[in-house]
Amino acid sequence: SRPGELVHVDIKKFGNIPDGGGHKVHSRQAGESNRNATTTERTSSGTPEIGYSFIHTAVDDHTRLAYSEILTDERKETATAFWRRAQ
Repeated sequence: SRPGELVHVDIKKFGNIPDGGGHKVHSRQAGESNRNATTTERTSSGTPEIGYSFIHTAVDDHTRLAYSEILTDERKETATAFWRRAQ
């Protein structure tokens, strides 16, 4: 195979971590305090909306050259724009 002939593409979803760390690093009380301080966005029930980040990755099979970006969603428009930048 030649460079660029076969490219592996993957999108991985990760939960955002509040500024200062979450409850697994600190106590539940401190983690909740960090979560409340990180964002002003709220869900319909009033809990803070920390959200997710998506890591888009493309790896060339021949050269093993990798290109990644952290983006806010995995919609087709975002994935298409990522693919154009990766080429």
